[in-house]
Amino acid sequence: MLQLIRALDNTRPKAPAARVDFPEGTRLLAQDMPAKHIYLLAQGVVRLTRFLPDGQRQALGFGLPGNLVGFQTGDHYSFSVEAITSTKADQFLRTNLMELANRKPDFALNVFELLAQELSIVQDQISIFGYRSAEKRVAFFLINLRDRWARIIGSDKPFPMPMTRQDVADFLGLRLETVSRTMSRMAREKLIETKGGQVRILDDSRMLEVLAGGWPSALAKRKQ
Repeated sequence: MLQLIRALDNTRPKAPAARVDFPEGTRLLAQDMPAKHIYLLAQGVVRLTRFLPDGQRQALGFGLPGNLVGFQTGDHYSFSVEAITSTKADQFLRTNLMELANRKPDFALNVFELLAQELSIVQDQISIFGYRSAEKRVAFFLINLRDRWARIIGSDKPFPMPMTRQDVADFLGLRLETVSRTMSRMAREKLIETKGGQVRILDDSRMLEVLAGGWPSALAKRKQ
């Protein structure tokens, strides 16, 4: 990641990467705008959304520190990115990155590796929809979010979850009431603990049982 930043800075000494502050609720980029910039998130959490032709908002996922957003092949952004929390991001011109990648194969490899990480996150998020029950989708989401944060803050700590439950419901394709009910039950069953916008998974094995067999399997494991 640092190699990417330094390489981009070296290509434009008169205009280094700009550290941009985005207050909560503001957009980093908007759907259909010209795709001029790429952002490397340094702090904060963002949501990625897209509006469908019928006006319905589709939640695509969430960006965490270290994620690259705004990189795509078309000339216009096909999605919007909005700051869920106060966010800081390094802003790069897309043309600089592409030109440097064309001239320096080693740098291009670094970019491809970073994009491969982003693709892995997308694949994990798509995997959610392989689960039909609400509890399995919520469990997968929480485990995946915990694992992403673990690479940033460590695995033995509660992880931030600043997105609203409506955000989570939109992303998982569930009703708000369903997500709230499912997370409340997980808390009652001591699978998770929620406090002050943070979540801690208390029982990994039983959360995996929820994924494997749903509530009956997880409850049976608790009684053993």
